[in-house]
Amino acid sequence: MRLDCAQRSGLHTHRITRMDVGFSLRETATARQWLHQQLDQFDVVASDRARLVLAASELVANAVEHAAPPAWLAVRLCNESVLLEVRDGSPERPLPRRSVPSNPRGRGLLLVERAMTGWGVHQGRDGKVVWCALDLDRTTTKEAR
Repeated sequence: MRLDCAQRSGLHTHRITRMDVGFSLRETATARQWLHQQLDQFDVVASDRARLVLAASELVANAVEHAAPPAWLAVRLCNESVLLEVRDGSPERPLPRRSVPSNPRGRGLLLVERAMTGWGVHQGRDGKVVWCALDLDRTTTKEAR
């Protein structure tokens, strides 16, 4: 597990982009579209792209539904990893919930945990940043991407 970006010490960011997130449920779709555009530029394979878009969707949806403005989504390409960060204005730490079959909600952070190499939260005085990182599959040939 490399987690180059997430360890943040000696961070060598090759590229970072950020978008502001509004507080409407439509923002999740907007974030997915924006992230696809960013990942096109990073040359990310389809399987990694799907995992990153899923994680970003879940983190943005959580911020929109449970947090407070202002919010943004950032994506960083660092060495062989991608780091996603979602910042919001709420000091409350998100916690994975145990889901029950009868409730379709409560699985977002569990999905992030399973799809990504790692995730965590950085608390601040005026909010938090929920991050997740994925070590990229660089073994697939460009033609197969």
